[in-house]
Amino acid sequence: MTDQQPMLVARDLNMHLVFDNEVAKVVDNVSLVVRKGEVLGIVGESGSGKSMLALSLLGLPPQPYGKIVGGNVTYRGIDLLNPTSARTVVGKRIGMVFENPGASLDPCYRIGDQITETIHAHEEIDKREARERAIKLLTLVGIADPVATFSSYPHQLSGGMQQRTGIAIALSGNPEMLVADNPTSALDVTIQAQIMRLIEDLRVRLGLTVVWITNNMGIVAKVCDRVAVIYAGQIVEYGRVRDVLKNPGHPYTQALLQASPRIHDQQPLIPLRGNPPSFTDLGTGCRFAARCPKVIARCREADIELRDLGAAHEARCILTGQSS
Repeated sequence: MTDQQPMLVARDLNMHLVFDNEVAKVVDNVSLVVRKGEVLGIVGESGSGKSMLALSLLGLPPQPYGKIVGGNVTYRGIDLLNPTSARTVVGKRIGMVFENPGASLDPCYRIGDQITETIHAHEEIDKREARERAIKLLTLVGIADPVATFSSYPHQLSGGMQQRTGIAIALSGNPEMLVADNPTSALDVTIQAQIMRLIEDLRVRLGLTVVWITNNMGIVAKVCDRVAVIYAGQIVEYGRVRDVLKNPGHPYTQALLQASPRIHDQQPLIPLRGNPPSFTDLGTGCRFAARCPKVIARCREADIELRDLGAAHEARCILTGQSS
């Protein structure tokens, strides 16, 4: 059951990837709140900055190039951008499921060692107890033979079993919050549905709060309570899922919906034209302007702030109210 208690709060978060002669502004002035018990979706195309935002929210910008250059992130008042205090939260109170389980699991170590390593990192427990907990976690995430899986290497598992193992590792610290970074993208459609059902079942059974990162508006509609639509490192729309899907206030959100298949809709899909801008050359004005069918001159003149549409629904568009 969702309540209004904030758990994770980000204010004006900025993260840059700094190279020799270039700076990529991949997270730009992002502010959001994750409330206890809810599922917050973060949605956008590949390359929109979703995964960079997820890592930045946990104080884990990719090294050595990622730099948090502004803003703050707190979890129940604990500063997640301070490495010392973040260690008491990330991996224990907040677990993360990565996009590609084949890449996030170490091929050189058995599955059981990778789960128990995480358990030992956050509490003092003997090997026998850690092994028993790891096997219980593998059972919890639906592994049919948890004992055999405990002794297996990642390459011996299917993609679905690898992702279930990744979820078990994320749960090994008994977290309150789960950050799921596109956890179904590397899987076939049948296994995607199984992983979606598994995370939803775990959310209900364990009382988890979930941040779900995806490029699939269908997943947002099915599992999320609120959604942040991200484009070129900025949140361009933010609100309750039912409001955003029923009355999208930003042309980019509208374009994502037009490009998403619907079972009972006979209308042809409309792909997004063009490509997202380079993070190293974002220019001035609306970042979607080059691809927007409704662009006018004012869209390119100055940066645009999020505008209130009412009922905690915001959109970063000067045509808001005229473009629905």
